[in-house]
Amino acid sequence: MKHVYFLAASSAGSGLTSVALGVFRALDRRGIRVGFAKPIGQEILGQEEQDASISLIRCTTGFEPADPLPLEEAETYVRENNVDDLLELVVERVSSQADEVDVMVVEGLLPTKDQTFQTQINAAMAQALGADVILVNSMSSVEPAALSDDLETAAAIYGGWTHPRVFGCILNKVRGTSTHEELLLLAEKLERECEIFQGDSFHLLGCVPWNFDLPSHRVSDVARHLNAHAKC
Repeated sequence: MKHVYFLAASSAGSGLTSVALGVFRALDRRGIRVGFAKPIGQEILGQEEQDASISLIRCTTGFEPADPLPLEEAETYVRENNVDDLLELVVERVSSQADEVDVMVVEGLLPTKDQTFQTQINAAMAQALGADVILVNSMSSVEPAALSDDLETAAAIYGGWTHPRVFGCILNKVRGTSTHEELLLLAEKLERECEIFQGDSFHLLGCVPWNFDLPSHRVSDVARHLNAHAKC
């Protein structure tokens, strides 16, 4: 394993999982030996259930990611002040397939409103893995100043946007664009007007347009959430 990219959401609702899987797919299509890891799971799963990211990678590619550590187990390590032991487990899981890949895409924990532990562990995991950090930001505003402020705040957790390990960002859920040409024009505008993109250290890596259909729930999703079963 020559390189690790750690994808971290700047806030809840950023579409972190979709973007992480998209980065994996983009690298795979270029013929790069790419792997995927989600060191710590975040969903509360039943006994027979799998994490959504891990399950999709296993079903659609030939790569077999290591099982993530359950969130409650990770929280126990933190509460007992055993963060170093937790990070050893994280590095072990990510490195277990190092010989099989050249690039590893690592999906971090999604921040929540009522807990700060996720962002702290994300920063610790990125440092322990020696990873380049890619921020995933849900772009609710196209105002350059507001975007720069949001990204600068998110990057501060990882040493700031000028830190050599903070590589750049992917803007997700970009509204008001429907064609490739419109996305390119928006990207050029942001690179020209956002202060955070003016130097050579922090890069705008991609823009993903908003698609109303993608976050829509399927009937099976609603049934699963309600623990409902069909009667014939």
